[in-house]
Amino acid sequence: PAGNYPDHNVEGMPALSPTAVDGAIVEWLVKEGDMVEEGTGIAEIQTDKSVVTWTSTDEAYVAKLLVPASPDDKLPVGAPLAVFVDDAKDVPAFKDYVAGAAADPSPPSTPSPAKEAKSAPSEPAAPAGRIPSIQFRHGVRDAPQTVAKATSGSGGRIFASPYAKKLAAELGITLDKVGTASGDMGRIVAADVIKASQEKPKAADTKASPAAPKPVVITGDRTYEDIPVSMMREIIGKRLSESKFTSPHFYVTMECLMDSLMKTRAQMNEGEDNKCSVNDFIIKACGKALRDVPECNVGWIVEGNNKPVMRKYNYVDISVAVATPSGLITPIIKDVDRKSLTEISMEMKDLGKRAKANKLLPEEFQGGT
Repeated sequence: PAGNYPDHNVEGMPALSPTAVDGAIVEWLVKEGDMVEEGTGIAEIQTDKSVVTWTSTDEAYVAKLLVPASPDDKLPVGAPLAVFVDDAKDVPAFKDYVAGAAADPSPPSTPSPAKEAKSAPSEPAAPAGRIPSIQFRHGVRDAPQTVAKATSGSGGRIFASPYAKKLAAELGITLDKVGTASGDMGRIVAADVIKASQEKPKAADTKASPAAPKPVVITGDRTYEDIPVSMMREIIGKRLSESKFTSPHFYVTMECLMDSLMKTRAQMNEGEDNKCSVNDFIIKACGKALRDVPECNVGWIVEGNNKPVMRKYNYVDISVAVATPSGLITPIIKDVDRKSLTEISMEMKDLGKRAKANKLLPEEFQGGT
């Protein structure tokens, strides 16, 4: 029975892209008994878009690999893949472990009708089970279903992973100031420490001035600004999006004289190893147009609160469709408006080649402005 095994986590197939419903293990990067740390690659997984590395965000030992590597065998998201334990001495106990074969021996209690009536208004109980300590870095990264408050054990001790303790010391955070513990058995893991370090300055800013939203800095001068929308504009946006799928459309086209462009292209490519294509010129022209007319470089974003905003980007990333044997994929040329035609051409060739080989990273085909 499940109770005869030491404390452990059974990790399932991660959703490594927003549209993933299944995946296949291409190659295991660890073996049973190996220790994994934050950032350690666990397996190469074939998603619906590309091959992505599944990595760990905490320390643990691999107790059991539940499925063999087989690129042709797809498993649904959540299907058990591997068992992890915190202590190396617990690994041998899982030699004959089979996922789904063990069940909790304690039968569920059957409350009386009177008790059910009393408990009806109360909030639903938190789902039973252990909270996974191995999370996923790529694709959709859902938070654990229940996040416990960091609690101290006997003698006032706060339980935390070794790496979480080290990280907290480096960031100058005491463990009792970490508000959540998402590891198993209420243990603080590195992700909780990082979250606490990010929330600390946010709380100070909130107290200082709950002002209107400001542009959010991503990296350097790559910024965006979320612009709130009125109720009328929200409804208009919703109806226009629906009409794209439900109403017939016709498209207005125009012809362009490309003689000057073709002449310039021929001059640029003369004697050069890297040849610029007409498509490279179009990508560059689109980038310059979006920079010149920033009102077009805007996205309609619906966040977790289901309230849409118009996200105005201060950078230009263009997605370019590439046909692969498994379907279309859209690698992204970043900062197009700041790159030369030669840079765009070389980057597009590299991305196109890796797209056809299913070697793109998620951040190379997700996003775009």
